[in-house]
Amino acid sequence: LYDTYHVPIGLISNNYGGSVVQAWSGPDALAKCNQTEAPITKVGLEKIDWKPSCLWNAMVLPFLPMRLTGVIWYQGEGNVGSTVQHGKKYYTCQFPAMINDWRIKFESKSMYFGFVQLSAYKRGGNTLLAELREAQEAALNLSMVVMSSAVDLGDIESPFGSVHSRNKEPIGLRLAATAKALVYNEKLVYQGPMIASAETNSTNEVVVKFDPSTLGNGLEMKPASCPAELNSSYCKGFELQTSDMQWHNASGVIQDSTQLVVSMENDTNAAIIAVRYGYSDWPIASLFNKEGFP
Repeated sequence: LYDTYHVPIGLISNNYGGSVVQAWSGPDALAKCNQTEAPITKVGLEKIDWKPSCLWNAMVLPFLPMRLTGVIWYQGEGNVGSTVQHGKKYYTCQFPAMINDWRIKFESKSMYFGFVQLSAYKRGGNTLLAELREAQEAALNLSMVVMSSAVDLGDIESPFGSVHSRNKEPIGLRLAATAKALVYNEKLVYQGPMIASAETNSTNEVVVKFDPSTLGNGLEMKPASCPAELNSSYCKGFELQTSDMQWHNASGVIQDSTQLVVSMENDTNAAIIAVRYGYSDWPIASLFNKEGFP
């Protein structure tokens, strides 16, 4: 941003690894989702950074006399799970509630808030990580909130564990693009293709259309595959669900650079009722716009 605008940009680096969203939420935000200030337990353990409001009190509240232009947020792995205090249902409520409360407390109700959709990493070979990514998107219903996806930036060989991908520079550049668009009002593409509609056609395929503002110069496919270290349960690309509620591997083909046609890899006579993409620990992230955003 400095290279573009040549104005001083102050950054507050406020980080605590392995934390949960409840820890960063003040009491008012917690009350929106029926969360108490009782300690959270997970996998039989109790950690100080899992206590609701503890990081809010120690690391956010002291800055309240300041005025912020915006916040960038990379968190969520600590909330992956299936308990009352973790997982899709809870995060869908608590994450937007936290953002709203921060804006109220910092007296900036339209403060920019950019967050990172969680990167690919090896977890449990189930859909819990994908569900948390989906829960993050609930915050997009708020104004001036924007998502930069990292699903294509997995690092299976990271010496710090795959949850700590070393591919951070692309995320910084993607977040900077969102700030240029939303804070500095530049006219540019700043995010990946966002789905607008999906419907079946006469040949039992699904035609997916996208928000034109996110297409840029059109769609493109990039090579992507499951790391050799993982089995197929960890990696998913396009999938279609049939009326028997089973998910099936599918393939996607770009049509006219603006829409996607998704079809079964194996023939079936069952009616298609849903489509999804990258719904796994390690998304096979092949779909981008030509500006390079997944």
